[in-house]
Amino acid sequence: MGVGIPVRWRSRHRACTTIAAAPRFHAGLRRLAEQSGCGIEQISTEAERDLAGIVAGNSRAQTEFTVFVSRQIYTQGYDRQIDVDPEQIERVRAAMQQHPTVTLASHRSYLDGMVLPALFSELGLPGRQVLVGGNMDFWPVGPIMRRAGGIFVRRDGTDAPVYRFALREYIGHLIEQRSHLEWFIEGGRSRTGKLLPPKLGALSYVVDAYREGRAEDVMLIPISITYDQLREAKDFAGEAGGRAKQAENTGWLLRYWRELRDRYGKIYVRFGEPLSLRAALGPPAPAHGAESGATAVQELAFEVSRRISQVTPATGTALVAVVLLGAVDRALTLRQIRAALAVVLEFAHRHDLPMTDSARGLQSAAGVQAALDALIHHGVVTRFDDGTEPVFGIEPGQHLVAAFYRNAIIHAFLNNAVLEVALIEAAKPGVTDPGARFLDVALALRDLLQFDFFFAERDDFGAALTAELALYAPDWREQLADGPAGARRILDAFPFPVAHVALRPFLEAYLVVAHALEQQPGPLQRRPFLKSCLGLGRQLLLQRIIARPESVSQQLFESGWRLAQHRGLLDTDQESMARRVAFTAELQEILADITVIGDIAADRFAVLLAGDSRRG
Repeated sequence: MGVGIPVRWRSRHRACTTIAAAPRFHAGLRRLAEQSGCGIEQISTEAERDLAGIVAGNSRAQTEFTVFVSRQIYTQGYDRQIDVDPEQIERVRAAMQQHPTVTLASHRSYLDGMVLPALFSELGLPGRQVLVGGNMDFWPVGPIMRRAGGIFVRRDGTDAPVYRFALREYIGHLIEQRSHLEWFIEGGRSRTGKLLPPKLGALSYVVDAYREGRAEDVMLIPISITYDQLREAKDFAGEAGGRAKQAENTGWLLRYWRELRDRYGKIYVRFGEPLSLRAALGPPAPAHGAESGATAVQELAFEVSRRISQVTPATGTALVAVVLLGAVDRALTLRQIRAALAVVLEFAHRHDLPMTDSARGLQSAAGVQAALDALIHHGVVTRFDDGTEPVFGIEPGQHLVAAFYRNAIIHAFLNNAVLEVALIEAAKPGVTDPGARFLDVALALRDLLQFDFFFAERDDFGAALTAELALYAPDWREQLADGPAGARRILDAFPFPVAHVALRPFLEAYLVVAHALEQQPGPLQRRPFLKSCLGLGRQLLLQRIIARPESVSQQLFESGWRLAQHRGLLDTDQESMARRVAFTAELQEILADITVIGDIAADRFAVLLAGDSRRG
């Protein structure tokens, strides 16, 4: 085997030959031929060609070169030492020694694909075969990565059953060989800063391999990658506003490298608790039907995403963004920012939010000033010095960038934000059972926001909300029976309301989609519709029908589109038109509740700042 084949390609040739010779491969080809009506020779030729394009090499020299170049690139803008948790590393090391693993990372930057190989090499962890988007298959990246374990895959193989079959068999082969795999669970980079819904295709192939008995167990390892600041955040803001994404090529790569020659802070990598397929699915056995198999894969992916969120640390940048965006276009003094941050930090400590050194440093004036200076340096925050003392606010036009940093930890505030809206609704006149209404509204919000956030199961979610509520108001059911006054007393017991910061941008984006649906009664195409939402969103912002600039975002409109599709609002029959009107009214009512919460927050904030001014 391999006679006449260059040494650097022999491992790839060997893998292709082994996979193609397996009886299971030939059985799969026969099924594809029967389903497509094509001849077996044509299907075989196509499958072997696809397989040859997918299979990666394992050159040690190329892998070491990739690590060297990766480190040279990311250290242009970041500290060389990547911040990790040693205890988490040891859990990962143990998992990789015992079983084949799939490391599933969050994805906010092109740097993610450079940070992980450098970190794994530095920690002495085993190498991985890495699934890479076909958009990165250009010279010199493609040839180098392919020889160093890179598996270049198509972004969408929906209409290519033979290609999907070849990829499935290769992933199964790697699992059987106890290899370690890696990819970004979101598929593409998050343009909003928060975790995107997971892509399920490759994970389903891993689950298939496990169920077919090709491994005794497979461990899924969640990874969170976080940055103090990110050069790409401004690109994402532009794309959110409709600007086209730059195509990746050699010239783009050189520009990207040059533009990193600045200081962006630290990189933080956190590893979530590994998830065993055997523990989650039971012993290997075929799935009972396609639907049950798809449900199991989706539940696994959502659990991985939840575990990524759980270990994602708050940075100083993220917490400062929470405060400045929460001030709603009001500039703040350093003392006022510190007073507000004290409340946010108390909330973070109470809820065990993981924090970086830069976040913990916000307890001091120097730490806050350092975070502000970094944001000022990159044009996200502006400082005004011509008054009696300096004040700080979001630079005009940079709200989407600030929101990107805030959204990295928005999940930490989510339950409390839902809880606050449910309290307002449950205390309205005419509600006969406030406790039941509270839970109904909370679960309805969970369903409304399901395309933007990862919630616990319905029963667990409801239990978590009531447990949180009982911490501040053990007699909350009795107080709710007192109507709006009772709800206000409960909210006053909270450290600080958060719904206006955590939920408003998302719900306002949905409202833009809802208005666009009402104005376009005919059949809809996704791309033109989303483009129309950008213009309508800017109009509604100017009219103050929506309040937050960061609500006008292509990515948030995408979530609104998926929600509308899920609710059957894209149909054009009369019943669908009526549901569109009801959808708009539902969002308007929730946003009215959030306005009430925002007013309460403004009152609390004014008292906080006045007290701080007196101390100053």
